[in-house]
Amino acid sequence: MSSRDVHSNREDRYGPKVFIHIPKTAGTFARSLIEQSEHEIGYAYGTGPYKMLDRMSEDELHSIRLKQYIFGHQFLHTYENYIPDVSDYSTIMRHPADRVISFYNHAQNFLLPPGASKMSLLKFLNSRFRPQLQDCQVRFLCGHPIAGRYPNVEDLDAAIANVRNGLVSVGIQELMASSLRHLPIFSCINVPSSKEKLNESNFGFRKESFTELELNRIREMVSLDFELYEYCVARLRSRQKLDEPKVALGNSGNVL
Repeated sequence: MSSRDVHSNREDRYGPKVFIHIPKTAGTFARSLIEQSEHEIGYAYGTGPYKMLDRMSEDELHSIRLKQYIFGHQFLHTYENYIPDVSDYSTIMRHPADRVISFYNHAQNFLLPPGASKMSLLKFLNSRFRPQLQDCQVRFLCGHPIAGRYPNVEDLDAAIANVRNGLVSVGIQELMASSLRHLPIFSCINVPSSKEKLNESNFGFRKESFTELELNRIREMVSLDFELYEYCVARLRSRQKLDEPKVALGNSGNVL
């Protein structure tokens, strides 16, 4: 069943609200808001004490399907395969270059073997981490497996279609306040009101730390992510405008 078919009868579904947690996109912050609300949450992560969905037993899958919310580093198509009757999907995207740099900082501190020397950015981009870097946000949201290759334009089109058709609601890390108001996963909890602000790390490398050659290499690796990100930003901003109070105009056309 395609993502578009799944959406066609989503209004009749009362299953869990699912958050597609793309790594290094403020998903942990989003999860913390639900955890504070004391709702039942199922976790689908690859680090203990949790498991990915394909590693769960039938009993574990039955248990997680009964939760009100599910968070995990799982692709859209994986959720569709293992969690029937999902009521809605939400996720948060991040500026693609910033996400790569954040992942690089995270890997240097937590993912490299103990005692290993720091890895240059260019070497890192071509390391075993590359599948988690190159157009990774498209990979998470396209709705079908991508094996033995990196995402292409057809995968981008599928991801955009999933957003446009309403299968996945996308928030933006750089527009977090608006995202909290519009993502369906937060519709049943009280979220903190705040002004828009950049969600940036205060440690590690920043864009200013790299050469133009290095930054251009990042841009090349995430060019499809950029297109998806820009589409989702424009979509969210259009919703912001719809939420703005109507402005009354006098006969002269001046704002009252």
